Amino acid sequence: MKKIIFSVVAAITMALSASAQTDTTTKPQPANDSAMSQSRTDTAGKAATGSSYLVNVDSNLPGHLKGVTSSTVQPKHYLPVLGGYASADGAVNLNVVVDEQNMGLIWIEGLPQGRVKGLLKKGPATYKIPAQKTAEGKAVAEGTLIYDKDMKQLSLCTGCKFNEADPAAVFTGKTKAKVWQLNRVEVAVEPIQQR
Repeated sequence: MKKIIFSVVAAITMALSASAQTDTTTKPQPANDSAMSQSRTDTAGKAATGSSYLVNVDSNLPGHLKGVTSSTVQPKHYLPVLGGYASADGAVNLNVVVDEQNMGLIWIEGLPQGRVKGLLKKGPATYKIPAQKTAEGKAVAEGTLIYDKDMKQLSLCTGCKFNEADPAAVFTGKTKAKVWQLNRVEVAVEPIQQR
């Protein structure tokens, strides 16, 4: 009889110790398409499913990012400086494009010196123009490029040192450097053709 009671107590003790060692925390599951289609609850406590959940999330995004997914995101979505610009008198027309190999580099096309590169310094639209020689062999002094997305205006200065602490300072004071104030122009973009 003592052996039976001892065996039962030992079995209960082992069962309790085994359940105490079981990990009862829930682990986050990776998001996938089947998880997206499962029913969820949004912040208002209402049930949302599939794409209606995404619409709720999409409504919180800025206009230029609505409907963008990880498979459709393009540089224009996170680099607002990309596009065409013209001076008020129409004398200067520039086009800003991203480098194909390095998203931190832009190319400014249309300057009198030729195609000039800019380095992203402060996201999303403050660039340093390093001193460089263009493909045409013309020297370009160090400068600054800042795009104001609210005013849709590009400020560009060549021949002025880039100020790390306050890059916009070169546009507020008097300078002998060449300064351009250009407005964004909407141009029809041709799709890139495969070579």
